[in-house]
Amino acid sequence: MASFIRLFFVAALLLPAAPAVLAQTPGKLDLEAAEHANASLIGASVFARDAEIGAVADVSIDGNGTIDAIRVRTSSPLGFGERIVEIPASAFTVLHGTVVLDLTPEQVDQFPDADSADDSNRSTD
Repeated sequence: MASFIRLFFVAALLLPAAPAVLAQTPGKLDLEAAEHANASLIGASVFARDAEIGAVADVSIDGNGTIDAIRVRTSSPLGFGERIVEIPASAFTVLHGTVVLDLTPEQVDQFPDADSADDSNRSTD
């Protein structure tokens, strides 16, 4: 009986020292962790088939914290300078810190520049 009481008092002394743990709702996404993971993609290599075509310049996330598009810095189709194209999430996979597109380099060349795509989506009032 004395050992039980001693155990009870030791537990009572240690319990307030334990850090508070807050339960999270199952399926609830930690947006801060998602943003950190998505930000770590910036600068990652981007591959289209077997060719490296550029690097991630920016990551766009939706309200749930999932990636809905990436912007890729790639060479221009004629080989002069660089441009940035926006690739939708349905067209790529993140694999071991790199981005693998479900596209050929030629298909990526057909994407409009991200800046011109943004301009065409804006309304002129």
